[in-house]
Amino acid sequence: MVKIIQISKGKQKQEITRDILHQLPEWFSIESAIRDYISKVKSQLFFAAKDKSQVIGFISLNENNQFTAEIEVMGILKDYQSKGIGGSLLLTAEKALKKKKIKYLLVKTLAEKKKDKYYDKTRKFYLKTGFIQILESEKIWGKKNPCVVMIKNL
Repeated sequence: MVKIIQISKGKQKQEITRDILHQLPEWFSIESAIRDYISKVKSQLFFAAKDKSQVIGFISLNENNQFTAEIEVMGILKDYQSKGIGGSLLLTAEKALKKKKIKYLLVKTLAEKKKDKYYDKTRKFYLKTGFIQILESEKIWGKKNPCVVMIKNL
């Protein structure tokens, strides 16, 4: 049975992020971006999904201000994808944010115009869980990686 737990130790958050992102090269292939995520998660709200003793996924959230938070990075090991674990992580994160009176949750992902079957799956997940697209921009990550910003009312 999968359990969702909050992780508070910065070094543990970084190790989980490093381990999982390196196992998901279809989504995370830019080493400098991985290093950036590893650095940022240390001080963020962080939840991990565990199957027995193995961490199989995580979500890390950046609280932008008193009203908004953003999913900094999220990853689920491939063998565990499409089994409700991402939804459970997201639901747990949303409950924690609501307790803090945060009203909106943002996420950035690769825009649809950049054809990629893995990010198609990512966008579908966010749309299915209540996010809507509010902005598409080539200025955030550059022309080679157009970004779509999505938001959800908590």
